[in-house]
Amino acid sequence: MTPTIYRAEIWVDEIAWFGSETNTNVFVAFADPTGGPQILYREPPIAPVSGKTVPTVVGKRVTLIANPAGAAEYKWTIEGPTVSDFVQSGSSGGPVFDFPKTNRIVNFAWWKPSTNTVTLDVTIGPMTITTKCIFVVAEPLVSLTTTVGAVTVDENHEEALGLTSLHFGDAGLNVGVRFQHTGNAPGANIGSLIWVQIANSGVSKLKKSGNAWKMSASGLDKTFPYSDLNSTSGSPAVLGYDEESGLAESLGGAYDEVEVNDSYTMYLMYQPYSIGNDSVWVPIKQVDWGWNARAVRGESGWGFPLVPTISVPPAIRATGWPSWTKSAQDATWQPD
Repeated sequence: MTPTIYRAEIWVDEIAWFGSETNTNVFVAFADPTGGPQILYREPPIAPVSGKTVPTVVGKRVTLIANPAGAAEYKWTIEGPTVSDFVQSGSSGGPVFDFPKTNRIVNFAWWKPSTNTVTLDVTIGPMTITTKCIFVVAEPLVSLTTTVGAVTVDENHEEALGLTSLHFGDAGLNVGVRFQHTGNAPGANIGSLIWVQIANSGVSKLKKSGNAWKMSASGLDKTFPYSDLNSTSGSPAVLGYDEESGLAESLGGAYDEVEVNDSYTMYLMYQPYSIGNDSVWVPIKQVDWGWNARAVRGESGWGFPLVPTISVPPAIRATGWPSWTKSAQDATWQPD
């Protein structure tokens, strides 16, 4: 009697890592009830890859297809940190992690470099067939460096020239924080890098003629993306507030005190080159940074009772994702 052969096909659009071509690879796993599972690789010709590894990259969609069609049950067990998609539309954005793992077809991406086993269990009648593949996930070799400026109160801020403000960084080259990535810079056939910044918590306070005002800001900082250049910067500032017009104004003679306590996360995100919608933006680096300052106006002008605090630690491999439901720029001043 000829044994029945059940087959699980795994299709992967695979990038030649930092190469010049996009190849379509087809991985075919045969599970023979009489002989146990066997994994074959078809490019063509068919060649066995049992016990070997399959390369892919972070953000690259992996599509797995199980055969035969019409089995009673499919079960995928996928190791490693996976993501289904990254979506953004104006005032909201973030990752989507969940995806069905009991369908014949699964689609996802890994978002951290790792070595992962994919296990497929196919149930047909009283029998369950198991087969496995191993994927090695790589990422771009990119370094992220920062340089830091100074905090002061004067009229020399890039977005408030001529108006006195409490600011971190000035209108010249002395920005508050400059972020720059170097290394294997992506090209047209490799992928893209962008910056995305989230305001985790930003609290600004003003005291003016006996009145106190407070503004609490969080969410996406500015736009998505924050920048798509190799280098970008952040130079936050606090201006005065005209309660009648609702507009910003100079920290003039009526102001007695201004305070700020800001916390941000800057993400460097990567998306591999793709044809169609077969890659996902994923974070690869992050810098959690912030600044804290309180300035008081005295007879001789503005001064700092305590030295301003600047926290810009070295970049780390991204452990989280940018996620937001509002824009930080939508925050408004409220009586405190």
